[in-house]
Amino acid sequence: MPLENATNVSDLVASNPAASDPMAGADDHIRLIKAALKTTLAHTGQLTNTDNQLIPAAGTSTKPAYSFAAEPTLGFYRSAAGVVSLAGGKLSPTGLREVGEVAMFSALPASLGVTTTDTGKDWLELNGATYNVADYPALASRYGVSSGTFTLPDMYTLGRFPRSRTAATAVRTAQANTVGPHTHPDVTPTTAAETQDHVHTFSGTTGVDSPDHVHNTVGYDGGAGNAGGAPGGFNSGLRQVSSGASTRHMHSFSGTTNSRSATHNHTVTVSTPANTGTTETRPEAISFIFAVKT
Repeated sequence: MPLENATNVSDLVASNPAASDPMAGADDHIRLIKAALKTTLAHTGQLTNTDNQLIPAAGTSTKPAYSFAAEPTLGFYRSAAGVVSLAGGKLSPTGLREVGEVAMFSALPASLGVTTTDTGKDWLELNGATYNVADYPALASRYGVSSGTFTLPDMYTLGRFPRSRTAATAVRTAQANTVGPHTHPDVTPTTAAETQDHVHTFSGTTGVDSPDHVHNTVGYDGGAGNAGGAPGGFNSGLRQVSSGASTRHMHSFSGTTNSRSATHNHTVTVSTPANTGTTETRPEAISFIFAVKT
C-alpha cells in the first residue's frame, strides 16, 4: 500500500502498515512515525518544565491552556501570578465552591473585591457595593440580573447577623433591630408571714415647723378692773391670758395599719435600663469577613 500522510502523531493510522505490505516499505513507515513525533513534541534536549516543550503558555479565559477536544473552551489557564482559573464551566463534584456561595473568612482572602471598581476578583465582600453585570456575569445571573448593575447584600453596616429565609421572608432581605414582646416574672421568694393576714406599725417625727407660732391656752389671773368680763356675762375683774412656747418645734406620730391578706396584687413597672454605650442589641459575637463567590 502507498505510504500514509501524517504531520502529527494524531494523524497516524494505527492499522498501518497492513500485513500484506512488503518489507521494503517498513523503513518508510518508521521515518514517518519519527517525523510525526518530532513535529508534535517540538523541542530539543531533555524534556523540562520550560516554555516551548510540553508546558503550554498561560492561556486565557476564552482559550484555556489545558482544554478538552469535545469542549475546547473548557479548561484551566493562568490568570495571574500564582493563580489558576477555570474557564467555561465549573468543577465537579458540587462540594467545591459554587458561584453565589457565601463564606466567612478570619483574614482577607487573596482575591477580595470591596469596592464597585474592583474587577476580576474571586470573592466580593457583602458590604452593599454595586457592580457591573459585565464584570461578574455569573454572580449577576445567580441574582437574576442580566444587564446593567447589581447590588450585593450589606452585612457590613446593615444586617450584621445572618439568618435563614422563611416563607414570609425572602432571601437577602434586610431586617431592622427589634425587641419582641416578653414578660418579666416576679421570682422573689416570699415568707410565711407575708402570705397571711398581717398589720404594719408605723411611727415617726415631723420636721421642724415654720414659721414660729404658739399654741394658746385660756386662763384668768384674777386681775381687777377687767372691762372685758369673765365668762358668764359678769364682770369678775379677772384678766384673760395666753401661754405657750413661741419656738419652732416638732410633732411625733405613730399607729398601726388594718389587717390585710398577702393574697393581693401589686402593680410593677419595668423600665428599660440605660444602654451600655452601644447603638445595637447583640449577643456575644466575633466579627468575620462575609464574602460571596463570583
